[in-house]
Amino acid sequence: MSKKTYIVEVEKANDRWWTLFCPNPSIVSQCRSLSRVHAEITPIIAEIEGIDESDIELSINYKLPDDYLMHIATAEKAREISEREAAKTREETRKAARVLIDSGVTMRDAGTIMGLSYQRVSQLART
Repeated sequence: MSKKTYIVEVEKANDRWWTLFCPNPSIVSQCRSLSRVHAEITPIIAEIEGIDESDIELSINYKLPDDYLMHIATAEKAREISEREAAKTREETRKAARVLIDSGVTMRDAGTIMGLSYQRVSQLART
């Protein structure tokens, strides 16, 4: 039998509890830790639906504060920019090492000039 997916909406209820809501079948439950969502709701769904727990897959939707969503989106955008800039930095550093090596500077001297180990300069020169 193929697994059936059930939607579970999870929202912080208070300082100690998370509220779990499964719209179909209509179930409301709670748990103290997000690590317990599956263990809490899966047996209830299995009993109501008359199916084995192993045939249940959960799609968990977290209801989170708007401020969190705004900050995490900004952080993700900054991470993407940072990764692009890091790739550009690596490429330009590789090119700089190659220029020094091609002009006759030794790996050790290139390392001194660039503030890198000669091993790192050697790696850069080979790529």
